[in-house]
Amino acid sequence: MKQRFKALANSIVGADQPAPRWLCVLVCLALVALTFWYVRTAVAHGQARNTVVEYNDQRVYLRYANSFTTPGFITPRMRMPLYGGVLSLAAPDKDAGFDMQKFFQTAKKFNIGLSLVCLLVMFLFLRRWLGDWFGLCLILVAAFQLYMLRSAYVQPEILLTSIITITIAQLIETLRHPRWWNAVLSGLLLCAWFLTKASAQGVLGIFGVILIAKWLTAPRGGRRQFFIAGVLVLASYLIPMSPYLYTSWKIFGSPFYNAQSKYFMWGETEDDKHYLQSLHLDVDLSELPADTSKLPSAKKYLQKHTTKEIKGRLYKGMDVMFKLAFTDYTLLYFMVAFWSGIMLWAFCRRWPDGIFALWKCRWEAFFVVSFLGVFIVLFGWFTPIHVGPRLIASITIAALFICIAVSRWMLRDDVAIIGGVQVSLEKLVATGFIILWAMATLMQAPADMAIGFFAG
Repeated sequence: MKQRFKALANSIVGADQPAPRWLCVLVCLALVALTFWYVRTAVAHGQARNTVVEYNDQRVYLRYANSFTTPGFITPRMRMPLYGGVLSLAAPDKDAGFDMQKFFQTAKKFNIGLSLVCLLVMFLFLRRWLGDWFGLCLILVAAFQLYMLRSAYVQPEILLTSIITITIAQLIETLRHPRWWNAVLSGLLLCAWFLTKASAQGVLGIFGVILIAKWLTAPRGGRRQFFIAGVLVLASYLIPMSPYLYTSWKIFGSPFYNAQSKYFMWGETEDDKHYLQSLHLDVDLSELPADTSKLPSAKKYLQKHTTKEIKGRLYKGMDVMFKLAFTDYTLLYFMVAFWSGIMLWAFCRRWPDGIFALWKCRWEAFFVVSFLGVFIVLFGWFTPIHVGPRLIASITIAALFICIAVSRWMLRDDVAIIGGVQVSLEKLVATGFIILWAMATLMQAPADMAIGFFAG
């Protein structure tokens, strides 16, 4: 009996052989069952909890999707067009008439299907860094601690979260290996991010600064590749969306005009936001019922407020944002904390390798820290005008990916002897986490889906 147990343990987490075929089949069957539960639970949640189409921009996106194929339709310059274009695939036929409630029900189901596609694409794209088992760990957390909770809401955050996670991974790869195909793919992904949310400009700026720093510090013979990569990233970012930029310039006087960054983010209260929404600043500036010089702006905000007041807004905003996020997505942030601990443990086990790798990839590490830091501050700034935790949640899977990817690299080829079996620590950690994840999810997810509301 003892020998059989050793043979079983060795076949699952042994360091000298791949996973057995029977285990792969078992995992595939479990994933099919989990997918069925995911869809059924998300649909039921959408029918029971998400019943108000007006809540949190859902009506707006439904109208965008319905109008998307109308000749001459111009996407308002506040909510970006990609999600509306994708959602238009589920829009009713023009000859059938537009029934908002009927389309609302269809769109919720469509968004659930879209979430499954996003999860599959993320797994296939990220497995080059995570492998199959650690990739599965990431997708399980993303699916059942975030996507299942949010998929029945007609909002772009699931598509955005997937694009952000993939883009951050690709940008890091481009910084490490600035080959032309990496640069082109990075630019295209940044373009998709921008057309989903304009926040892509922030990460493009951070990436550009790091790329320039690498160019300046590279030996003379190695600088050309960074220059070419930068040009290709910028070209691949701008060229596909040039019609959008031209239309923005023609109507609003700026190719990157966005009502959120120009006006809304400089409001101070929720009432300010509602007032600005009533002016339709994202549609046409030529017939405004208010003088644009009296609208909020960065210059006026900085002139009006002291440094202490600005810091107070940031601290309060980030505090409220994290409290809301931890309340709504408790298990998601527990999983991030867990993998952060695994990453630190793995780093400490092989700290000479870790220190060497950290120095070698110092610019990539600085990019990650800058991205997370800037976006946390940015999202905290938006919180006082009544923006919920969906913003911070959109970058959380990217943070989780980084923790898991670093953990896998630090645990590569690492073994331990347990009960006479040479165990792969990578397999052992992945197996142990999946067991922990299953227990926590079965305990927490049903209650979250029954009483939670995740459109904020």
